[in-house]
Amino acid sequence: FLAGQTLADRSRSSEDVSGACQFALGTLYLRCRDFKLAVRTLQKALQEETARLGGTTLVVASTLFTLALAKHGARDNAGAVECMQRSLTLQLKALGHEDASVGVTQCILGRLLFEVGDFAKSAELIRQGLDT
Repeated sequence: FLAGQTLADRSRSSEDVSGACQFALGTLYLRCRDFKLAVRTLQKALQEETARLGGTTLVVASTLFTLALAKHGARDNAGAVECMQRSLTLQLKALGHEDASVGVTQCILGRLLFEVGDFAKSAELIRQGLDT
């Protein structure tokens, strides 16, 4: 944990590395179940990656996916749904409908939609994900 924080602090001067370090640190916070800190750190990573790479890469999709998991852990299910939908959109553009990771994302998004009460859309996405 301390090494990750130090690496993130040192890399602030380099935009190319900072987003990746923020992502790694946010993932560590997520694994440690510190969801609020994970959300804040992953949001920083998302901002840096979007500024550097644009908003249409798989790197951004991956960060959005992980941020959705952190928001779900922090009990922000609406925010988790939004991030997962954005991640799915980017994955579909980059990978197409036949990629297995798209199917996994569809299933997870379906589960999140179930938690916010959108049962019809939830069932549809889970079916699509299982078919992928």
